[in-house]
Amino acid sequence: MIVSGEDARAAFLVRQGLTLDPAWRSVHEAIVQIGAVQIDTIAVVARSHHLTLRHRVQSYDGEQLWMALRKRELFEYYVHGNSFIPIEGFPYIKHCMQRFPTHGYKWLRNTIPQYQDIMEKIRLRIQDEGPLTSRDLKDSKHQSRGWWDWKPAKKAIELLWWMGHIVVVDRIGFERVYDVTERGVPSKHLDKLVST
Repeated sequence: MIVSGEDARAAFLVRQGLTLDPAWRSVHEAIVQIGAVQIDTIAVVARSHHLTLRHRVQSYDGEQLWMALRKRELFEYYVHGNSFIPIEGFPYIKHCMQRFPTHGYKWLRNTIPQYQDIMEKIRLRIQDEGPLTSRDLKDSKHQSRGWWDWKPAKKAIELLWWMGHIVVVDRIGFERVYDVTERGVPSKHLDKLVST
């Protein structure tokens, strides 16, 4: 079957929710349909994840995105860019998390041995105390010299996230709130097995 360029374009616009005004009733419904929404750290007019959803979700306001994250309808992970992904996709990303120590970004995975002890302390603290932010992990000895000069606890919490030991369950402002994966992902998605 040959599909014309015009038909392909029309199908793409429908799939992406760009032909109706707006196409979906909820953030979860929109992100399930389009697959993922990349998180934008820079705002000129507004952060692009909000612009993406504002044109696809009926009566959208930014709080709907955070509510979907809190309700465990979405999770956050790095798929080409840091993105919000429907929670139904967690089983398909879990293998990437599990393989991170051997297949993740070499410059980052090579730091795992250096931060192993602090990673375990942070994971246990989150397990015992509940959701925490990087800011909750105080380090009075570290004096930051710039944007990427993270304190050891921030590096450790990021490694835990990359490996899937913790997940983002909320954001305060734009700061991530982490919890252990067993509490942050509903068991029907956490335990689901898929072939890789």
